[in-house]
Amino acid sequence: GDTSLIARIMLMETLNTTLLSVFGVTFPTGDEDRELGSGKTLLSPGLGFWKDLGGRFALHSFFGADIPVGGSTDADPDLTVTYGAALTKTLTPKDMPLLGDFTLFAELNGSSDVGSSQDHTLVSILPGIRWNLGHEFWLMPGIELPLIQRDEFDERVRFSILKDF
Repeated sequence: GDTSLIARIMLMETLNTTLLSVFGVTFPTGDEDRELGSGKTLLSPGLGFWKDLGGRFALHSFFGADIPVGGSTDADPDLTVTYGAALTKTLTPKDMPLLGDFTLFAELNGSSDVGSSQDHTLVSILPGIRWNLGHEFWLMPGIELPLIQRDEFDERVRFSILKDF
């Protein structure tokens, strides 16, 4: 539903490790009545981490916050702390046409509201795949399943199109 723009700035990089600063803005472009959007503009600072584990396995992690901009009610959190980790296994080389860096992943994601009358925590698992179509365009589908706060949703289909610059 909603549209996000995310900037990543490398803070540190070695052969096997990367640390990034992340800043995102989410615009409320989804239809709230159909539960396809939040209806809020969010600022999202954070840190990202990547570690090569060898054998084409990697660990990715993230810690950040979603900060709503604009009007709010007592039921709206002052901010939402977001966190996650993913284990990935890359199966194809980067230069394979249409399926470069074909990668299986399993993410464990969480979010915890802070400063509202109805604070809650949601934890989910997201198995999926990603691959590079070429020219640094990536496709990334997956299915998110709730582990904590199961009444929030049954499952969500996630589909991302990414462009690296």
